[in-house]
Amino acid sequence: MALRNAGVTAIIAAQLLRTRGTAHRLAKAFGLTPQVVKVRERALVFNPAADAQFPPEVLKERAE
Repeated sequence: MALRNAGVTAIIAAQLLRTRGTAHRLAKAFGLTPQVVKVRERALVFNPAADAQFPPEVLKERAE
């Protein structure tokens, strides 16, 4: 896995079924538990740019 040495320490997913499924498989490979956050529909981006930032809802949820 190309990410094996990338220092991944958390997996965050939106509440969508497909997103949670992908996050679960990735988290399992890293021995992590994925964190599912609820984001509003307008915060969901289907093809984010490589340098995209997390939506404010995700940042707020992570801070709490």
